[in-house]
Amino acid sequence: MAEETKPGDNQKSNQDEISSDPSLSEKQIKQAEKASSKDAGGPKKNMHIGKKRTLREKWRLTSISNKIISIATVVIAGASLLQFGTAIFQWLEMRDAGTQTEKIITADERIAKAMENSVTQAQISFNAANKQAILSQRAWMQVKVGIESPTGKWTVGKPLDVRMKRKNTGRTPALNVKDVNAMTIQEKINGVFKSPPFSYKPEQYVRAGNLTPDGEIFSDFVEPFTAEDENRIVSEKVRVYVHGVIEYDDVFGVHHWLTYCNFLLPGQAFAICPYHNEVDQNDK
Repeated sequence: MAEETKPGDNQKSNQDEISSDPSLSEKQIKQAEKASSKDAGGPKKNMHIGKKRTLREKWRLTSISNKIISIATVVIAGASLLQFGTAIFQWLEMRDAGTQTEKIITADERIAKAMENSVTQAQISFNAANKQAILSQRAWMQVKVGIESPTGKWTVGKPLDVRMKRKNTGRTPALNVKDVNAMTIQEKINGVFKSPPFSYKPEQYVRAGNLTPDGEIFSDFVEPFTAEDENRIVSEKVRVYVHGVIEYDDVFGVHHWLTYCNFLLPGQAFAICPYHNEVDQNDK
């Protein structure tokens, strides 16, 4: 049976032979042993097949067209990532901007509402102040009725002179003044004096033009006055009424009017009637 020889055994045998050769020097023996070791390791080293290539080797072996495609792919992928990142950044910016815009709009709405309320209040205040200024500056007509005599009393046997004074008590002129005045004698019926008929015809109005502040105009009713007339008034069998209407315009372009009614008392003074004493409300 043949004896099996292992590669290691051959290497060892060769080294023993070299070492036992008396014709070789010590240096030659070492060189021969080293060469023998390389020969023994050579076949073992050559047995490594299918060695893994590095990335650089693979890239060197890749064709130019594939290299171009690879580079283009990388560039496109990078551009896509950049575009995606830009889109995300813009979306975040838009979301933040939208939130800020909503806050700004809400704040603006509050400011606008406050300004609107402020303007409304200012307008109300201005209107009130303007109205008050007009009321304090416009013309105001006033009527006074009395007996015109040195003593303010009647005298039997002399005409009874009843005077109506119209005065502008305002601070600006009364324009286009016109009025109507009447004197009516009413008898007492069933213990009651019937009120005068407060009806006036257009032709009864008298135009007085414009009346300056503190300016006055007057008119009189003059009637004979006897002892019998005095007795009827004092005993309240009859009552003498003086009444009328005044119309005028103020300098602010507003038309005004007033009515008046007075009656003669037994004590020879005039009192104000409980009716037909009204003024317009055109300043409202």
